[in-house]
Amino acid sequence: MNYRLCLGVIGLMFGLAAPLALRAQEVTVGPPSLFEGHPAVDVMPAFGKKLSPKFPREVRKSDEPGYVIVAVYVDEAGKHRARFVVGTVYPYEESVEDELLNYKVVSAKRDAKAVPSWFWVPVIFNPLATPEKSADAAPRLLEVTPIFAPKNTLDKNQYSLVMPVKLVIAASGEVTKFEIDPRFGRLQAVVEPVVKQWKFSPALKAGVSVEAAMTMSVVMQNPVTPKAATAIPPKPLKQTPPKYPYGMAKSGFVGEVVVQFTIDVQGDVQNVTIAESNHPGFNEAAVESVREWKFQPASVNGKTIRTRVSQKLQFELPGGGVDGYEISKGKKKPGAAASVAPDVAPKPRATVVPVFPYELLRAETEGSARIRMLIDERGRIVGVVVDNATHPEFGLALTAAAEAFAFDPALKAGKAVSSALGMEQKFKRFGESLVTSDDLDLLRRETKKPESIVSPGKLDKALKPVVTQAPKYPPSLNDESAPGSALIEFLIDEKGRARLPRIVQASHPAFGYAAAQAVVGWRFEPPEIKGKPVVVRVRLPFDFKFDAGEDKK
Repeated sequence: MNYRLCLGVIGLMFGLAAPLALRAQEVTVGPPSLFEGHPAVDVMPAFGKKLSPKFPREVRKSDEPGYVIVAVYVDEAGKHRARFVVGTVYPYEESVEDELLNYKVVSAKRDAKAVPSWFWVPVIFNPLATPEKSADAAPRLLEVTPIFAPKNTLDKNQYSLVMPVKLVIAASGEVTKFEIDPRFGRLQAVVEPVVKQWKFSPALKAGVSVEAAMTMSVVMQNPVTPKAATAIPPKPLKQTPPKYPYGMAKSGFVGEVVVQFTIDVQGDVQNVTIAESNHPGFNEAAVESVREWKFQPASVNGKTIRTRVSQKLQFELPGGGVDGYEISKGKKKPGAAASVAPDVAPKPRATVVPVFPYELLRAETEGSARIRMLIDERGRIVGVVVDNATHPEFGLALTAAAEAFAFDPALKAGKAVSSALGMEQKFKRFGESLVTSDDLDLLRRETKKPESIVSPGKLDKALKPVVTQAPKYPPSLNDESAPGSALIEFLIDEKGRARLPRIVQASHPAFGYAAAQAVVGWRFEPPEIKGKPVVVRVRLPFDFKFDAGEDKK
């Protein structure tokens, strides 16, 4: 599919929406602290900018608080030579790891000179069950410190140990009772004094602080000695280049996909996600290739650790190729702000294919839509205007796709500037790459053999996501900035690919189309019944919360 993009330039004065997130107070990042025994410094080390990890979707229904301890060794040049991330549950660790992938660290200073240092930062996750301002609320976790393991407590390649505990939080916020899981009773004398120093906000009943019991997990880690770290990064053992997708061969597009993944302590690849892709037709090949890679795991001071890494994959046919985007100068709209055309047009860095609206696809209705994307000087979509659409659903679907795009910004005299691009999309059942033959086969199957599509409860085991991407809060709703929701139904085929998303209900159409657009890129382990692959029908709710954050300011 060859997108047609038309370039124009206008001045922008729009607020920006952050990616889908829960309430801002649910994730709290504490200040940096030096490890015990570390020489004093005049200026503390710090991250180059504020950490803003997202609350993981996988644990949003949990009623227990959790936390992550980030330990970083940074040298006098500001290079972080080693990093540990330990947390009470893995999704919290992964959220923080993703946030740290491209972060810079500022060195500590002593006597006005940069010096190496080991420091730690806490990241606390409080669930929806504990809103910050409410007449009735469960206790909230406010401050934590690391719990260090006594010598020989952890195995050679074990860096942390997670233990469930039961607490009673007094009306004053103090921990008055502590009980560790019996399996770890031998460690109570070590863990209890540390936890009783933590800070909690008490439970509320009708706005009054009351005593309350709570359960949570705590994580014990190996001590960190404040000395120079010997860090060895992961080493590729098997790293076969990805194959150019057969279905993209006619296009001749040059593909670039940035994947993020975890290398576990065995050197296997886990939790692959697509960070950026200039065409979704390359995504599946990228994921399948990376999942087969094998590494010698990373280590710090001789101890094997899990790491989160980012990798760019290139797809190109022999003889070169084309970028797949046709950009031409558009005519200035009547009433638009006066401006000068950029020297360099914005270049798509991350794109998606629009979802063909399910009801129109089923009715064999075709059409088209044309939109204008408003792009800020950082390359982000901050608004979309539908110029025309043969059916409103096509305009909404194309808008949802465009709002998932990211660009290298337009340039004028070497400086990034705001711009606008027009985009036209034809919605056809054949020939536009929006609908595959597999989609049409499943559509016929829904009509002629609906009994062959099963429910999740009949599967041999629970569905396991392989690739997911949370939908973004639609920039088109920035001015309203209200929370929203959507319920999406979709099929998961025998290969684990999400297919034919349809909006069951949504508090606003934009939320429904944003959720459907996100779902279509998801992958699961193939669903099976008695060891045989099957097609399963799934319904999934999505919640949207506007988070203005620093960008809004």
